[in-house]
Amino acid sequence: MQWYKQVCDYQKETILVPGEIASAPMIGVVEAYLQLAYNLYLLAHNKELQARLISRLKHPDQFPGAYYETYVFAVFIKAGFDIEFEDEESGMAGKRCECTATHKISGNKYSIEAKAISRYGVLGAKINTTSKTLKYSIGNQLKRAFKKESDHPRIIFIDLNLAKGDSNKLPDWLDNVELTLREKEKTLQTPHSAYVFLTN
Repeated sequence: MQWYKQVCDYQKETILVPGEIASAPMIGVVEAYLQLAYNLYLLAHNKELQARLISRLKHPDQFPGAYYETYVFAVFIKAGFDIEFEDEESGMAGKRCECTATHKISGNKYSIEAKAISRYGVLGAKINTTSKTLKYSIGNQLKRAFKKESDHPRIIFIDLNLAKGDSNKLPDWLDNVELTLREKEKTLQTPHSAYVFLTN
């Protein structure tokens, strides 16, 4: 709702003549609002999944994670996958990966897990993990993801929620992230493997 109000305020500032086509520079809040709307639009073919995410988006403490899930699921839909949410009626909710993505052409199936590192104030998060090291945060999310049961090869997405800095150069933390992943490959005690995507 805060995004919606800011989008409306921005429209009032930039659309000087109602009903006429106008243009304005893209700003962060407009991009976030429209991206969420588009993600939910893409999920409209799966009413159950969409309804679950909308319900979670309405809870401030669940918003950051639910918002990230809409992003991850939309990525797979745009890449030609069908998304099927794990059956919550089975009593396995929270113990299994979030969904199964099935490629429409190859038929390949993957178990998808989306994790977002909470940082106080980012997307309204009330939990502050900025005092934790990046290595700890990534390792913790990987451990939590590997605890979930899966029927197919895993794909794990982790959102770092770090400051972006200068867009003309690579971020300072990039080397640290790569070293952390290499270390976790050797030390994480799990019989499973996964494709891991780190986003920011």
